[in-house]
Formats: sequence, structure tokens, C-alpha cells
Amino acid sequence: MDELLDYYLKMEKDEKWFNSFFSSSKEENGSLYPKLFNTNFRKLTSYASQFKKIQPDLYVPRELWKKNKGNQESSKHRIVKLTELGLIKNSASGFMLSNLGLCFKDILEEANCHDNFLNEEIIWIFIYVIIYNKTIENIPNYVSIRSKNILFKLKYLYVDIDPILSRLKDFYENSKNKKSDILEQDLFYILNFIEDRAFLKLFDSCDTSFFKSYVKTKFNQKDENNLLYKKFKSSSVRNFGNFLDEVLFLIISLSIEKDNIKNIYDLILKYCGFVGLNAQEILSLYYKNKTILDLNF
Repeated sequence: MDELLDYYLKMEKDEKWFNSFFSSSKEENGSLYPKLFNTNFRKLTSYASQFKKIQPDLYVPRELWKKNKGNQESSKHRIVKLTELGLIKNSASGFMLSNLGLCFKDILEEANCHDNFLNEEIIWIFIYVIIYNKTIENIPNYVSIRSKNILFKLKYLYVDIDPILSRLKDFYENSKNKKSDILEQDLFYILNFIEDRAFLKLFDSCDTSFFKSYVKTKFNQKDENNLLYKKFKSSSVRNFGNFLDEVLFLIISLSIEKDNIKNIYDLILKYCGFVGLNAQEILSLYYKNKTILDLNF
């Protein structure tokens, strides 16, 4: 049997390993950025969705918060993340918007993000700006530290940041535009098992065709016992779209390091150039909120 496939089949039977790479828990390896993305915050723009949903519970005593069917506070899971980002703060009269939160609310309204609609490509970069330098789960500059950690592991395979970024960009664009099957692309597997050095070593040294063929067969069979199918089926937390959102997050983070980006203006130009957006609308929103945004980047 193929050595890579043999290793994968063996590890799938290891409950601890399976759960580690499947779980969206902040302590596990199911996400590239496990301290940022989880069941409630599945992609970057989820922060905007959860921000909008907490609005009715702001400026009122906590005992008056809305409850769900289980009699739990509907906004309980939103507090920690939105407080970490500095969008809300606690006060004697309840949680309220910070100056940054008021700024972000204005950006959402100006970007025409109403009801259940989010202008996602525009909002994405503003959430990134807010998150980039924040302390997350008591880790200062978490985004930069985690991105460098991923880069270090990728260098085991690709050596230098230039080919790594080039490969990541090609992978993202080909997968996003469905130019090629995501299950045929090496980086899909490398990024999903970035924390398993043994897997990376085998993936680098073995013929991967047998392994990829096996995974594709399990997807076609909708086999719930297969880790990757279970993780990426359309109804799961970590579907392909959310995974690619994390890849974009990684690309922008590594670009900041490589190009030594020090200001929001240059970051917006870099982002818009990559995703193919006209920068003018985003820059207009930035200039209107420049003072507060610059203080948080």
C-alpha cells in the first residue's frame, strides 16, 4: 500500500488525531487560525454578522438580554471575541459600543450592509484591519505570530516566502474560480495537516496520486468516516468556502510581512489588487474613518 495513504488510514483510526484535525475548537488543529475561527465565527465576515446580531443587547442590563430556546443568552458567545477586537466594552449599564465599534457600525451602514446582507468583499478588509494587531486569547499580535508559524512549516516544503506566496495565490485563485479541483491540489492537504510533521514529510516524499484518488472516492461516497469529507461537506463548519477564506487571510498576512506594509492605505491597495476590486470605494470608507482605524492598526 502507498506509504502516505497507509499513514492517513492509520491515523484516521486514532480518535485523538481525528478530532484534532476535525474540530473547530481553539485548542485543536481544524483551522489555520484556531483562535479566530470556530463554530460561531466561521469566516472573517462572521465578525460583522455577530456584531450586527449583538446590537439589540447593547446598552441594556444583561438580565434583559434575549434568550434562546435553551434559555441561554443568545449573545453569550459573541462577547469575548467582540471585546477582544475592541468593538464593544463593558460598563455599569451593560455592554456598549467602543469608539472603534461606533466606527465599524458606520462602515457597515455606509457599505450598505443591511438586515442579512453583507457587502463581504468590502467589509472583509476592514475586519482584517481591526483584527491584525489585536491580542487574541492572551496572545499579543496573534495574527502575525500564527502566520509566521504557518510560514515556518511551509518552508519545510518550499524553502522561501516568494514561491510560497506564489503557490498560495495560485491555489486560492484556482480553487475560488473553480479552475481546478481543490482535491487535486497539494496545498489543500498541506494546509489541512500543517500541524502534522509526519504527514508533511510523507506528502513531500511520496507519490500523492493514490492518496488523492482515495480521498476523492470518499467524497463521492459521502463517507462520514473519512476525516476530510466529514470536515468539508457542505453542511459542516469548515466547508471549502470558509477554508479558502482562511487561505486569503494567510495570503494577506504573509504579504504584510514580505512587503513590509506599515499603513492601511498600502494594505487596501494590496488586498484590492489581489481580489480584483476597485480600491476607490474602500479607500473612501477608510478616509472617512481614518483617525480611529489608524489608531487600531
